[in-house]
Amino acid sequence: MSKRAIYYAQLFLRFTLAITMLSAVADRFGFWAKNSAWDNWENFEKYAAQLTFYRSPTLSKPAAYLVTFLEIILPVLLLAGFKLKWAAMATAVLLLLFALSMGIAVFRLFGMGRQRHRFYWPFNPEVQQHRIIPERFHN
Repeated sequence: MSKRAIYYAQLFLRFTLAITMLSAVADRFGFWAKNSAWDNWENFEKYAAQLTFYRSPTLSKPAAYLVTFLEIILPVLLLAGFKLKWAAMATAVLLLLFALSMGIAVFRLFGMGRQRHRFYWPFNPEVQQHRIIPERFHN
């Protein structure tokens, strides 16, 4: 692959990550329509508290502020091309932390350690008996 192709691929990735992160921040502050993910700051704080259930409740709000601050600063650095290597690594770590936190929250939500059958809900006879899933998914 040529240097020019690598440069444009990196540029496209930087812009994509930056726009995605800034769009999430805009949603938190209510810039998107009412049918968006959070619509306002209070809903985002509730969501952040759900994702960080393992943290004390007093740290939930500061964590939401910190994440929002990082989601503003890092995309600006990526778009500007300033401290690019540092900004890219910090963005990767931040996204990895998001993924781990969401994974832990989903793991907790479905109770994987206690009730494994709930995760495989289409194959659970109790779920099929109550017709929670559409008829076309039955055997």
